[in-house]
Amino acid sequence: MITITPKGEAQAGAPHLMYLHGGGYVMDIAAVHWDAVAWLCEELGASASVPIYPLAPEVTAERTLAAMRSLYAELAERHGADNLTVMGDSAGGGMSLALAQVIEADGGDLPASLVLFSPWVDATASGEGQKEIEKRDRMLAVAGLEACGKLYAGSLPLDDTRVSPLFGKLDGLPPVAIFSGTSDILLVDGQRLAKRLEEVGHKDYVYREYDRMFHVWMLLPVPEGRQALNETAAFIRKRHGDRLK
Repeated sequence: MITITPKGEAQAGAPHLMYLHGGGYVMDIAAVHWDAVAWLCEELGASASVPIYPLAPEVTAERTLAAMRSLYAELAERHGADNLTVMGDSAGGGMSLALAQVIEADGGDLPASLVLFSPWVDATASGEGQKEIEKRDRMLAVAGLEACGKLYAGSLPLDDTRVSPLFGKLDGLPPVAIFSGTSDILLVDGQRLAKRLEEVGHKDYVYREYDRMFHVWMLLPVPEGRQALNETAAFIRKRHGDRLK
């Protein structure tokens, strides 16, 4: 695990971010992940923990998620659960949601908020409309989702909630921000997640859909990427209340 702090030190009362990187559960963290997390730390005066979690197929969902649960418990003890934001992009967004579900199920203290960038929350790749979006998605393919999903699931079925948290319990979760782009085949995952949150009566979620934006655009140096990060910082500030003033 790598810890990031702003130049100098974290601001008193600022949140601590637990960032789970994307990469289909099979690829290492990339430079764009570090850039985005560092920007958020500077903007919020926050510190962050970035797990360099083991990758599939050598290590699969059951063990990886259990390890993230243990790490979360350590961070909650150190920083206070109500001072944590759990966030991630793509596969890391799916793992963030699955982690929150595990914490809720075992009676643990939930984080103050969740932030999900282009989240992959259905490893079955069965979302209606993905094949149509695939024609304009230059980064992802349905076949790739299917292959990576099977590698990460290991012995678990693809619709197990540890692998596909879209099908898990969504009531009782902390405030959630979801960012999706219309040129991303995972758009349908974000849309369905927002719909399910609405259906279970979740009172504090934000769904932001960016027109013509591609997968994990918020990590890249484009105007829409900075806009999404600014919205993310505002969301986290609001959920952490007066401590950031």
